[in-house]
Amino acid sequence: MDVEQGRRQPLAPGHGAQPDGHGAWSLRARRLIEETHALCDSWLEAPLRACLLDAEHKLFGQAEQARNHLDQQVHMSVRQRLQSHRDMLEQRFFAEVARRFERIGIQPEETAPLTLSLLDDGEDDER
Repeated sequence: MDVEQGRRQPLAPGHGAQPDGHGAWSLRARRLIEETHALCDSWLEAPLRACLLDAEHKLFGQAEQARNHLDQQVHMSVRQRLQSHRDMLEQRFFAEVARRFERIGIQPEETAPLTLSLLDDGEDDER
């Protein structure tokens, strides 16, 4: 299977290639993970660029429809920043995809459950 390997970095043994510390991935599994990663990168590249271009167009449209010059300036400023940092955004996106592929098989860390409350614990006693 021929896959594009432009920006993909191979999974190094011992660097995310071991599922939760219970032995290394087999060579076949590692190869399949790397091929899947390369496919994801190639499939996501065009939609990501289209999404960023769409965001630029929407910001331009919002700037044109702004009711005052300050709102227009804000929209154009954000659009300009998006254009100037586009490469960095793409690199960070694909770096995060690579990081997620490196963590395949590793159990996520436990986080404390979120609880919602209208009052702090001690606040309801004060009234």
